[in-house]
Amino acid sequence: MAWSAIYNREPGIIETTYIGQMSREELQEAITATVELITANRVYLLFGDAMKLEHDGSIFDIYEMVSVFEQFPFAHYMKEALLIPVSKAALADLAFYETACKNRGLNVRLFNDKDDAIRWLCEK
Repeated sequence: MAWSAIYNREPGIIETTYIGQMSREELQEAITATVELITANRVYLLFGDAMKLEHDGSIFDIYEMVSVFEQFPFAHYMKEALLIPVSKAALADLAFYETACKNRGLNVRLFNDKDDAIRWLCEK
C-alpha cells in the first residue's frame, strides 16, 4: 500500500501519507479511507504528507479527484494542508490540485514545513 490514513487526536487532524508511485486506484483508496475517517470522527482538518510522493498523474485524474471531494457535504468545512514532495512532477500535480480546489472554494494550501502546515490547520 502506497498510502496510510489515521486520525491524530492531538492536534485533532486526519493525516494521510502518500508514498512513491500511486496508481489512480490507490489514490481513490486513500481518498475513501480519508473520507471514512472524516465522517467517523467529524474532523475536517486534513494534513497530507506528500514528501515521498512520486505520482506523475494526469491532470484529468486530479481534476476528477477535486470533483469527488466537492460532492461531499463537508467539503466547504474542510481545511487541507499538503506537505509538498521532492519530485517535481508530483509537485506540479499538487500545485494544480491546490489551484483547482481554490477555484471551487475549497480551503487547500501547500507547505514546505510540517510545523507550519499544522499551525495553519489549527488556527481559527
